[in-house]
Amino acid sequence: MRLLNFLVESFIGAFGVTRPKPEQQRTVALTLGGFLLIFFAALFSLILWMFFGVRR
Repeated sequence: MRLLNFLVESFIGAFGVTRPKPEQQRTVALTLGGFLLIFFAALFSLILWMFFGVRR
């Protein structure tokens, strides 16, 4: 959960999005943080695939 909160806080700080209310913070962390985590994992996987695919 800390990782998701970190990703959400970084996203909010970078793009200037309005901070969620305290009662909405868990829901926002799960949805937005989960999306960002999946996005960065896919990006990292794509970079590794391209890097090792070129070496063949």
